Amino acid sequence: MNPDKLRISCALAISLVVAILLGTGAEAFAAACKPDTSLSGCVVTGGVTPASINPAPGESLTAMGAGLFEYSKTDLTIAAPIPINVTRTYRSYDKDVNNNIVYGAFGIGTTLNYDIYLYSATEVANGQFNSASVVMPDGAQIACANTDPACTTNSCPITSNTDFVCNTQPVGIWFNSHITYDATVPNGGGWDLTRKDGTVYKFGYGAPLQSINDRYNNSLTMTRAGTGGT
Repeated sequence: MNPDKLRISCALAISLVVAILLGTGAEAFAAACKPDTSLSGCVVTGGVTPASINPAPGESLTAMGAGLFEYSKTDLTIAAPIPINVTRTYRSYDKDVNNNIVYGAFGIGTTLNYDIYLYSATEVANGQFNSASVVMPDGAQIACANTDPACTTNSCPITSNTDFVCNTQPVGIWFNSHITYDATVPNGGGWDLTRKDGTVYKFGYGAPLQSINDRYNNSLTMTRAGTGGT
């Protein structure tokens, strides 16, 4: 195995593998973005509408006052240039916008540590791209604003200068990350979230996390299949 390129084939088996069951598919996005029905019309948004009750990024206990209990446990760690971890998170209030219980890879209300996606509330609301959030496995959202000079309150399309900057919250290693377009993301391009340490998280058009790359060109790739369950 080439240590510079590590690939995870998602099946969640002891053979080393992480099944990440969040839907796929960045299809043509001519239609409006309706993430709770289909991601086919989405450009930035790569997952369902986040729950209304969430902790602050990196602070799992901050939502307890609102009745949200969360618990995370790492079941598997494999040493590698980019360590491979299988960490499950349980959320007691994990319901979708229709108040239906969310079923994850480990059952009701669960997510994996690779269940990360982008969500743009302005894209969903009116097709504009003023803002985007990085939605973490525990539901926390890292807020990012589009700094493109062409972006105004009433008109904010995607351009070659689109750059979402995440600098309004004390989010540690995620602070001052940038989200920019990347034509090299498989299946038609997508978005790079670049942290200050040089780590790049790649997201497809209307799709969740596709790969993680460090500044030494090591990579961890997620192959997604199915829409949840097994």
